[in-house]
Amino acid sequence: MGCGASRVLPADEAAAVLEPSRLEFLEDGSLADPRAARAAVQRSGGLAAPLRARLWPPLLSLLPWDAAAGARAASDEARRAVFVRLLDGEVDARHRKVIDGDVPRTDRERPEWRDERSLAPLRQLLMAHCVHSPWGYSQGMADLAAVVLVALGPSAVEHSPRGADSDASAARLRDVAGDAPSPPPRSSNSDAASLSVAFWAFEAILNDSAPNWCEENLRGVWLQARAVLAVLRVEDPTLAKQILAIESTPLGTLLSEEQPFAFLFQPILLRLKREMRDYEQACRLWEVTWAMGGLRFSIVLLVAYIQSQRAHVMKLRPVPLAMADLHRTFSSLVGTMEASPLLNAARRLWLRPRVHTALGKTELFARTSTSVGTVAA
Repeated sequence: MGCGASRVLPADEAAAVLEPSRLEFLEDGSLADPRAARAAVQRSGGLAAPLRARLWPPLLSLLPWDAAAGARAASDEARRAVFVRLLDGEVDARHRKVIDGDVPRTDRERPEWRDERSLAPLRQLLMAHCVHSPWGYSQGMADLAAVVLVALGPSAVEHSPRGADSDASAARLRDVAGDAPSPPPRSSNSDAASLSVAFWAFEAILNDSAPNWCEENLRGVWLQARAVLAVLRVEDPTLAKQILAIESTPLGTLLSEEQPFAFLFQPILLRLKREMRDYEQACRLWEVTWAMGGLRFSIVLLVAYIQSQRAHVMKLRPVPLAMADLHRTFSSLVGTMEASPLLNAARRLWLRPRVHTALGKTELFARTSTSVGTVAA
Protein backbone atom coordinates (compact mmCIF):
# COMPACT_ATOMS: atom_id res chain seq x y z
CA MET A 1 0.00 0.00 0.00
CA GLY A 2 1.20 3.47 -0.74
CA CYS A 3 3.57 4.82 -3.35
CA GLY A 4 6.70 6.90 -3.65
CA ALA A 5 6.57 10.46 -4.93
CA SER A 6 7.91 13.91 -4.16
CA ARG A 7 5.98 15.97 -1.64
CA VAL A 8 2.85 16.42 0.45
CA LEU A 9 0.43 19.30 0.08
CA PRO A 10 0.18 21.60 3.09
CA ALA A 11 -2.23 20.13 5.59
CA ASP A 12 -4.75 22.97 5.29
CA GLU A 13 -5.13 22.21 1.58
CA ALA A 14 -5.75 18.52 2.10
CA ALA A 15 -9.13 18.16 3.76
CA ALA A 16 -11.73 17.81 1.00
CA VAL A 17 -13.43 14.45 0.52
CA LEU A 18 -12.64 13.05 -2.93
CA GLU A 19 -15.82 13.06 -5.05
CA PRO A 20 -16.35 11.00 -8.23
CA SER A 21 -16.50 14.21 -10.28
CA ARG A 22 -12.83 14.89 -9.47
CA LEU A 23 -11.67 11.68 -11.14
CA GLU A 24 -11.80 10.86 -14.83
CA PHE A 25 -13.12 7.43 -15.76
CA LEU A 26 -13.15 5.87 -19.20
CA GLU A 27 -16.36 4.39 -20.58
CA ASP A 28 -15.49 0.93 -19.26
CA GLY A 29 -14.88 2.25 -15.75
CA SER A 30 -11.07 2.28 -15.96
CA LEU A 31 -9.20 5.23 -14.51
CA ALA A 32 -8.06 7.60 -17.24
CA ASP A 33 -4.99 8.61 -15.20
CA PRO A 34 -4.18 6.08 -12.42
CA ARG A 35 -1.24 8.10 -11.08
CA ALA A 36 -3.36 11.24 -10.76
CA ALA A 37 -6.11 9.23 -9.07
CA ARG A 38 -3.69 7.82 -6.51
CA ALA A 39 -2.27 11.26 -5.79
CA ALA A 40 -5.79 12.65 -5.44
CA VAL A 41 -6.54 10.12 -2.70
CA GLN A 42 -3.33 11.06 -0.91
CA ARG A 43 -4.25 14.73 -1.01
CA SER A 44 -7.86 14.16 0.01
CA GLY A 45 -9.75 13.83 3.25
CA GLY A 46 -10.88 10.34 2.22
CA LEU A 47 -13.24 8.98 -0.42
CA ALA A 48 -16.87 9.73 -1.11
CA ALA A 49 -18.86 6.54 -0.51
CA PRO A 50 -19.54 5.68 -4.20
CA LEU A 51 -15.81 5.50 -4.94
CA ARG A 52 -14.99 2.85 -2.36
CA ALA A 53 -15.86 -0.29 -4.28
CA ARG A 54 -13.78 1.01 -7.18
CA LEU A 55 -10.73 2.36 -5.32
CA TRP A 56 -10.35 0.18 -2.24
CA PRO A 57 -9.00 -2.76 -4.30
CA PRO A 58 -6.01 -0.76 -5.65
CA LEU A 59 -5.54 1.01 -2.32
CA LEU A 60 -5.32 -2.41 -0.67
CA SER A 61 -3.08 -3.83 -3.42
CA LEU A 62 -5.76 -6.27 -4.54
CA LEU A 63 -5.58 -4.83 -8.06
CA PRO A 64 -3.12 -2.59 -9.92
CA TRP A 65 -4.20 1.02 -10.21
CA ASP A 66 -4.08 0.75 -13.99
CA ALA A 67 -6.05 -2.52 -14.22
CA ALA A 68 -8.19 -2.62 -17.34
CA ALA A 69 -11.87 -3.49 -17.18
CA GLY A 70 -11.30 -7.05 -18.36
CA ALA A 71 -8.62 -7.70 -15.76
CA ARG A 72 -10.83 -6.30 -13.01
CA ALA A 73 -13.75 -8.45 -14.06
CA ALA A 74 -11.61 -11.60 -14.26
CA SER A 75 -10.11 -10.92 -10.84
CA ASP A 76 -13.53 -10.27 -9.31
CA GLU A 77 -14.92 -13.49 -10.74
CA ALA A 78 -11.97 -15.60 -9.56
CA ARG A 79 -12.16 -14.19 -6.05
CA ARG A 80 -15.92 -14.58 -5.97
CA ALA A 81 -15.62 -18.27 -6.82
CA VAL A 82 -13.09 -18.82 -4.02
CA PHE A 83 -15.26 -16.94 -1.54
CA VAL A 84 -18.33 -19.04 -2.35
CA ARG A 85 -16.29 -22.19 -1.67
CA LEU A 86 -15.07 -20.74 1.62
CA LEU A 87 -18.65 -20.25 2.74
CA ASP A 88 -19.11 -24.02 2.60
CA GLY A 89 -15.93 -24.75 4.55
CA GLU A 90 -15.74 -26.23 8.05
CA VAL A 91 -15.00 -23.80 10.88
CA ASP A 92 -13.25 -24.91 14.05
CA ALA A 93 -15.78 -25.15 16.88
CA ARG A 94 -13.70 -22.86 19.11
CA HIS A 95 -13.68 -20.06 16.55
CA ARG A 96 -17.35 -20.56 15.79
CA LYS A 97 -18.23 -20.16 19.48
CA VAL A 98 -16.26 -16.91 19.82
CA ILE A 99 -17.72 -15.48 16.61
CA ASP A 100 -21.24 -16.37 17.69
CA GLY A 101 -20.59 -14.49 20.91
CA ASP A 102 -18.92 -11.46 19.31
CA VAL A 103 -21.20 -10.80 16.35
CA PRO A 104 -24.34 -9.95 18.39
CA ARG A 105 -22.28 -7.49 20.46
CA THR A 106 -20.63 -5.68 17.57
CA ASP A 107 -21.56 -1.99 17.47
CA ARG A 108 -25.19 -2.68 18.35
CA GLU A 109 -25.69 1.00 19.14
CA ARG A 110 -25.23 1.74 15.44
CA PRO A 111 -28.33 1.59 13.22
CA GLU A 112 -26.61 -0.73 10.73
CA TRP A 113 -26.53 -3.59 13.23
CA ARG A 114 -29.65 -3.21 15.37
CA ASP A 115 -31.64 -5.65 13.26
CA GLU A 116 -30.75 -9.27 14.01
CA ARG A 117 -31.05 -10.19 10.33
CA SER A 118 -28.42 -7.62 9.35
CA LEU A 119 -25.83 -9.54 11.41
CA ALA A 120 -25.87 -12.56 9.08
CA PRO A 121 -23.40 -11.12 6.51
CA LEU A 122 -20.98 -10.21 9.32
CA ARG A 123 -21.07 -13.75 10.65
CA GLN A 124 -20.63 -15.19 7.14
CA LEU A 125 -17.61 -13.02 6.46
CA LEU A 126 -15.90 -13.98 9.72
CA MET A 127 -16.63 -17.68 9.25
CA ALA A 128 -15.18 -17.53 5.73
CA HIS A 129 -12.08 -15.87 7.17
CA CYS A 130 -11.59 -18.75 9.59
CA VAL A 131 -11.68 -21.22 6.71
CA HIS A 132 -9.32 -19.11 4.61
CA SER A 133 -6.77 -17.98 7.20
CA PRO A 134 -4.51 -20.14 9.38
CA TRP A 135 -4.84 -17.54 12.16
CA GLY A 136 -8.50 -18.21 12.75
CA TYR A 137 -10.55 -15.61 14.58
CA SER A 138 -9.39 -13.13 17.22
CA GLN A 139 -11.50 -10.68 19.15
CA GLY A 140 -11.40 -7.31 17.45
CA MET A 141 -11.71 -8.67 13.94
CA ALA A 142 -15.48 -8.18 14.04
CA ASP A 143 -14.94 -4.46 14.63
CA LEU A 144 -12.93 -4.14 11.42
CA ALA A 145 -15.24 -6.41 9.43
CA ALA A 146 -18.29 -4.36 10.40
CA VAL A 147 -16.81 -1.20 8.90
CA VAL A 148 -15.73 -2.99 5.72
CA LEU A 149 -19.18 -4.53 5.24
CA VAL A 150 -20.91 -1.17 5.46
CA ALA A 151 -18.37 0.41 3.10
CA LEU A 152 -18.26 -2.42 0.54
CA GLY A 153 -21.40 -4.50 0.97
CA PRO A 154 -23.58 -5.25 -2.07
CA SER A 155 -25.47 -1.95 -1.86
CA ALA A 156 -22.17 -0.05 -1.97
CA VAL A 157 -20.90 -2.09 -4.92
CA GLU A 158 -24.07 -1.30 -6.85
CA HIS A 159 -23.15 2.40 -6.72
CA SER A 160 -19.51 1.98 -7.76
CA PRO A 161 -18.52 4.05 -10.83
CA ARG A 162 -18.74 2.12 -14.09
CA GLY A 163 -17.76 5.06 -16.20
CA ALA A 164 -17.80 8.84 -16.37
CA ASP A 165 -19.01 9.40 -19.89
CA SER A 166 -21.53 12.07 -18.98
CA ASP A 167 -22.14 14.82 -16.48
CA ALA A 168 -25.41 13.14 -15.57
CA SER A 169 -23.55 10.00 -14.51
CA ALA A 170 -21.18 11.99 -12.30
CA ALA A 171 -24.13 13.90 -10.82
CA ARG A 172 -25.91 10.65 -9.99
CA LEU A 173 -22.81 9.39 -8.16
CA ARG A 174 -22.53 12.61 -6.20
CA ASP A 175 -26.18 12.35 -5.19
CA VAL A 176 -25.50 8.90 -3.74
CA ALA A 177 -22.50 10.10 -1.72
CA GLY A 178 -22.91 11.40 1.79
CA ASP A 179 -21.90 11.01 5.41
CA ALA A 180 -24.42 8.25 6.09
CA PRO A 181 -23.22 4.89 4.68
CA SER A 182 -25.61 2.38 3.21
CA PRO A 183 -26.74 -0.28 5.70
CA PRO A 184 -25.36 -3.79 5.30
CA PRO A 185 -27.47 -6.10 3.17
CA ARG A 186 -29.83 -8.80 4.32
CA SER A 187 -27.94 -12.00 3.79
CA SER A 188 -29.25 -14.97 1.82
CA ASN A 189 -27.77 -17.79 -0.19
CA SER A 190 -28.51 -15.89 -3.39
CA ASP A 191 -26.55 -12.77 -2.45
CA ALA A 192 -23.74 -14.30 -0.39
CA ALA A 193 -21.38 -14.22 -3.38
CA SER A 194 -21.77 -10.45 -3.60
CA LEU A 195 -20.07 -10.18 -0.20
CA SER A 196 -16.86 -11.25 -1.93
CA VAL A 197 -15.69 -7.67 -2.50
CA ALA A 198 -15.95 -6.89 1.21
CA PHE A 199 -14.39 -10.21 2.21
CA TRP A 200 -11.22 -9.75 0.17
CA ALA A 201 -10.81 -6.17 1.35
CA PHE A 202 -11.13 -7.42 4.94
CA GLU A 203 -8.47 -10.07 4.29
CA ALA A 204 -6.14 -7.46 2.81
CA ILE A 205 -6.58 -5.23 5.85
CA LEU A 206 -5.76 -8.12 8.18
CA ASN A 207 -2.78 -9.22 6.08
CA ASP A 208 -1.37 -5.69 6.20
CA SER A 209 -1.27 -5.96 9.99
CA ALA A 210 -0.62 -9.70 10.24
CA PRO A 211 1.85 -9.48 13.18
CA ASN A 212 -0.92 -7.89 15.26
CA TRP A 213 -3.00 -11.04 14.99
CA CYS A 214 -0.78 -14.04 14.39
CA GLU A 215 2.48 -13.48 16.30
CA GLU A 216 2.95 -14.68 19.85
CA ASN A 217 2.11 -12.12 22.54
CA LEU A 218 0.79 -9.75 19.85
CA ARG A 219 4.36 -8.74 19.10
CA GLY A 220 3.29 -6.62 16.13
CA VAL A 221 1.29 -4.28 18.35
CA TRP A 222 4.26 -3.64 20.61
CA LEU A 223 6.60 -3.12 17.65
CA GLN A 224 4.30 -0.35 16.51
CA ALA A 225 4.03 1.13 20.00
CA ARG A 226 7.83 1.29 20.17
CA ALA A 227 7.92 2.97 16.76
CA VAL A 228 5.43 5.57 18.01
CA LEU A 229 7.65 6.17 21.04
CA ALA A 230 10.71 6.59 18.79
CA VAL A 231 8.99 9.25 16.68
CA LEU A 232 7.52 11.04 19.69
CA ARG A 233 10.97 11.21 21.28
CA VAL A 234 12.32 13.24 18.37
CA GLU A 235 9.15 15.27 17.78
CA ASP A 236 8.07 15.98 21.35
CA PRO A 237 10.62 14.64 23.84
CA THR A 238 8.92 16.39 26.75
CA LEU A 239 5.63 14.65 26.09
CA ALA A 240 7.33 11.29 25.56
CA LYS A 241 9.18 11.66 28.86
CA GLN A 242 5.96 12.60 30.67
CA ILE A 243 4.08 9.53 29.43
CA LEU A 244 6.94 7.18 30.27
CA ALA A 245 7.18 8.71 33.75
CA ILE A 246 3.48 8.06 34.33
CA GLU A 247 3.71 4.51 33.01
CA SER A 248 6.70 3.87 35.31
CA THR A 249 4.82 4.71 38.51
CA PRO A 250 4.02 1.85 40.94
CA LEU A 251 0.53 1.45 39.45
CA GLY A 252 1.74 1.95 35.90
CA THR A 253 1.92 -0.59 33.10
CA LEU A 254 5.47 -0.08 31.85
CA LEU A 255 7.38 -3.26 32.67
CA SER A 256 10.07 -2.31 30.15
CA GLU A 257 10.43 -0.21 27.04
CA GLU A 258 9.57 -3.35 25.09
CA GLN A 259 5.89 -2.61 25.80
CA PRO A 260 5.40 1.17 26.11
CA PHE A 261 2.22 3.18 25.68
CA ALA A 262 -0.25 0.51 26.74
CA PHE A 263 -3.12 2.94 26.11
CA LEU A 264 -2.36 2.56 22.38
CA PHE A 265 -3.12 -1.16 22.32
CA GLN A 266 -6.68 -0.86 21.03
CA PRO A 267 -6.04 2.10 18.69
CA ILE A 268 -3.23 0.11 17.06
CA LEU A 269 -5.16 -3.15 16.84
CA LEU A 270 -8.33 -1.54 15.46
CA ARG A 271 -6.69 1.26 13.45
CA LEU A 272 -8.33 4.02 15.50
CA LYS A 273 -11.74 2.72 14.42
CA ARG A 274 -13.37 3.09 17.84
CA GLU A 275 -11.98 6.58 18.35
CA MET A 276 -13.66 7.87 15.18
CA ARG A 277 -17.10 9.46 15.42
CA ASP A 278 -18.63 6.95 13.00
CA TYR A 279 -17.81 4.43 10.28
CA GLU A 280 -17.55 7.17 7.66
CA GLN A 281 -14.75 8.87 9.59
CA ALA A 282 -12.96 5.54 10.10
CA CYS A 283 -13.10 4.82 6.36
CA ARG A 284 -11.70 8.24 5.49
CA LEU A 285 -8.87 7.82 7.97
CA TRP A 286 -7.97 4.38 6.59
CA GLU A 287 -8.17 5.42 2.94
CA VAL A 288 -5.68 8.24 3.28
CA THR A 289 -3.44 6.05 5.46
CA TRP A 290 -3.31 3.34 2.77
CA ALA A 291 -2.58 5.90 0.07
CA MET A 292 0.09 7.71 2.10
CA GLY A 293 2.21 4.68 2.84
CA GLY A 294 0.24 2.27 4.97
CA LEU A 295 2.05 1.23 8.14
CA ARG A 296 4.53 4.12 8.13
CA PHE A 297 1.83 6.73 7.96
CA SER A 298 -0.25 4.90 10.57
CA ILE A 299 2.62 5.32 13.06
CA VAL A 300 2.73 9.05 12.34
CA LEU A 301 -1.05 9.18 12.71
CA LEU A 302 -0.76 7.63 16.17
CA VAL A 303 1.81 10.26 17.14
CA ALA A 304 -0.66 12.94 16.05
CA TYR A 305 -3.35 11.16 18.08
CA ILE A 306 -1.19 11.34 21.22
CA GLN A 307 -0.25 14.97 20.60
CA SER A 308 -3.93 15.89 20.28
CA GLN A 309 -4.13 15.31 24.05
CA ARG A 310 -0.84 16.97 24.94
CA ALA A 311 -2.36 19.68 27.13
CA HIS A 312 -4.26 17.12 29.22
CA VAL A 313 -1.32 14.73 29.56
CA MET A 314 1.14 17.43 30.61
CA LYS A 315 -1.17 18.43 33.47
CA LEU A 316 -0.89 14.96 35.01
CA ARG A 317 1.60 14.36 37.79
CA PRO A 318 3.59 11.10 37.72
CA VAL A 319 1.98 9.74 40.89
CA PRO A 320 0.48 6.26 41.36
CA LEU A 321 -3.05 7.25 40.29
CA ALA A 322 -1.87 9.11 37.21
CA MET A 323 -1.90 5.93 35.15
CA ALA A 324 -5.67 5.68 35.45
CA ASP A 325 -5.98 9.34 34.49
CA LEU A 326 -3.78 8.79 31.44
CA HIS A 327 -5.92 5.91 30.21
CA ARG A 328 -9.07 7.87 30.97
CA THR A 329 -7.79 10.78 28.89
CA PHE A 330 -7.50 8.63 25.78
CA SER A 331 -10.48 6.35 26.40
CA SER A 332 -12.68 9.46 26.58
CA LEU A 333 -11.96 10.01 22.88
CA VAL A 334 -13.88 6.90 21.81
CA GLY A 335 -16.61 7.85 19.35
CA THR A 336 -15.68 11.55 19.27
CA MET A 337 -12.94 12.11 16.69
CA GLU A 338 -13.14 13.19 13.06
CA ALA A 339 -10.62 12.10 10.47
CA SER A 340 -9.71 15.45 8.93
CA PRO A 341 -7.99 17.17 11.91
CA LEU A 342 -6.01 14.04 12.70
CA LEU A 343 -4.98 13.60 9.07
CA ASN A 344 -3.91 17.23 8.82
CA ALA A 345 -1.77 16.93 11.96
CA ALA A 346 -0.20 13.72 10.67
CA ARG A 347 0.55 15.33 7.31
CA ARG A 348 2.45 18.11 9.06
CA LEU A 349 4.55 15.52 10.88
CA TRP A 350 5.02 13.57 7.64
CA LEU A 351 6.82 16.55 6.07
CA ARG A 352 9.62 16.43 8.65
CA PRO A 353 12.73 14.44 7.66
CA ARG A 354 13.55 13.61 11.28
CA VAL A 355 10.29 11.66 11.52
CA HIS A 356 11.35 9.35 8.69
CA THR A 357 14.87 9.08 10.11
CA ALA A 358 13.42 7.95 13.44
CA LEU A 359 11.10 5.47 11.74
CA GLY A 360 13.95 4.01 9.72
CA LYS A 361 15.89 3.23 12.89
CA THR A 362 13.08 1.29 14.54
CA GLU A 363 12.92 -2.48 14.54
CA LEU A 364 9.62 -2.23 12.70
CA PHE A 365 11.14 -0.63 9.60
CA ALA A 366 14.91 -1.08 9.81
CA ARG A 367 14.84 -4.18 7.61
CA THR A 368 12.27 -2.99 5.12
CA SER A 369 12.58 -0.88 2.02
CA THR A 370 9.12 0.67 2.28
CA SER A 371 9.12 3.96 0.39
CA VAL A 372 7.75 7.17 1.79
CA GLY A 373 4.26 7.54 0.37
CA THR A 374 4.30 11.26 -0.28
CA VAL A 375 2.25 13.07 -2.85
CA ALA A 376 3.35 14.02 -6.32
CA ALA A 377 3.51 17.71 -7.10
